[in-house]
Amino acid sequence: MGISIKKLLLATSLSLMMCICGNRYNAYAILKSQAIPTKSYDLISKGDYKSSSYTNGYRLYTNYYFLGNQNRCHLYGTSYNASAGYYLGIINYDTGYTYLNYRGAGTTTYSIWVDSNNPKPIGSKYYCGFNMTANSSSASNAFGVGSF
Repeated sequence: MGISIKKLLLATSLSLMMCICGNRYNAYAILKSQAIPTKSYDLISKGDYKSSSYTNGYRLYTNYYFLGNQNRCHLYGTSYNASAGYYLGIINYDTGYTYLNYRGAGTTTYSIWVDSNNPKPIGSKYYCGFNMTANSSSASNAFGVGSF
């Protein structure tokens, strides 16, 4: 009745490949992270969204997708104790297109602006994420998301 290690590794590898190679969310796959958000947060009426997170070797998304000015997002914050490099992402909710920003180990503050001058729009709905999977890095982040 036991499952062999080889079969377990094969099944895990195949499921990871399907997540990573999927068409809609090709830049960020869901591994041990929270799910892609299903609730909205209106940046225009409520102001900036502020939160904090600890991520260790997986992907983590914001709890909300954001409604703001068309194609305009400001992701900012401070990273504490990043053990290795990782990526921050601003993700178009409808297409999955992701603007990635690499953060090296030891870097602290970040301020990423995506606006209507970018070649691919983020649209009127987007969410943000932290990708720590490349080398199992970990970091604490105090961050905000705003529209301008």
